[in-house]
Amino acid sequence: MPDVDDAVQLLTDPTNVTEAEVTRPRPLRTVKHDRVIAKLRKAGAGKAEARTLALQGLEKIDGEVVAHPRRGGDQRGVPGGSEVEDWMIPADAVRWY
Repeated sequence: MPDVDDAVQLLTDPTNVTEAEVTRPRPLRTVKHDRVIAKLRKAGAGKAEARTLALQGLEKIDGEVVAHPRRGGDQRGVPGGSEVEDWMIPADAVRWY
């Protein structure tokens, strides 16, 4: 069963992050959170547990969740009022090999 340290390993894996499209005083990277949660689930965590572990790991490495409104409507006709989350981590937290 995965734990918070496993989540931190996934959050800081360079294959799970991209350049952030935000301007902040400190350099940030955007986490591909769907990929992280999927890997935690594959390791044995339930859906809610995987998200909780990932968020705890994010907090442990001084990351943050930025929620913003979805642009426009979904192609399936869902109104555009829902929010999208971006998970951000400090650039220096990424484990470059």
